[in-house]
Amino acid sequence: MRKTIICLAFAVLFKISNGQDTLRRYEFGSSILTVNSFNKNKYFASDRPNFEIANGLFFRYTKRRFGLRAQVSYSDYSSSEVFNYTFFLGPAGRDIHSKAVRFGIGAQFSILKHKDWFYTCFDISYRYLHSTGHTYGPWPNEFSTKSNGTDGFLGLGCKIKLIKNFILSPEVGVNSSFQSVNKVTTSTDVYLIGGGHPSYKSSYLDLNLIPVLQIHLTAKF
Repeated sequence: MRKTIICLAFAVLFKISNGQDTLRRYEFGSSILTVNSFNKNKYFASDRPNFEIANGLFFRYTKRRFGLRAQVSYSDYSSSEVFNYTFFLGPAGRDIHSKAVRFGIGAQFSILKHKDWFYTCFDISYRYLHSTGHTYGPWPNEFSTKSNGTDGFLGLGCKIKLIKNFILSPEVGVNSSFQSVNKVTTSTDVYLIGGGHPSYKSSYLDLNLIPVLQIHLTAKF
């Protein structure tokens, strides 16, 4: 009888501990690193910085092999670019200051049937970008752009347990960006015939497809 009670007690404790562990399906944390360009010498993704560090929040809910995700991020960055040509007064290029807001949702699925540490994921996000800057060279000008669009991320990820209830999730994949851009350009050419600084408005669609590495750090609760 005593052995039976002890066995039942251990069985109940084991069931409770397992139940408590499986109830930790929620994760909340930060996107601690996003790499948008793997080439430091070229602007592979000119509308975003090469590296984004700890600029986003990440949430995930998982049950069995399926998971739901949500994230939001904000970027404020500046960049400079020198064009691959010069003119008689010197080099040509441009300086840009950009602010971007992005928020979206997604889903993931564990590739291994009984393990959730290796998964494939897909996110769809809304992205708003506002950029200002100037171009110097043969046709100097100031410009301002506002764009709205979507980002779609498709990739593979894994969960690495650091310490109790803390998870590191590296993900690598492809990001597709589709933006509707409105741009205002104002000439700053001091030698412009007739004087003045005329402005021009333009609208266009911008499509980018880039490889991306992102790393999330979350706590389970």
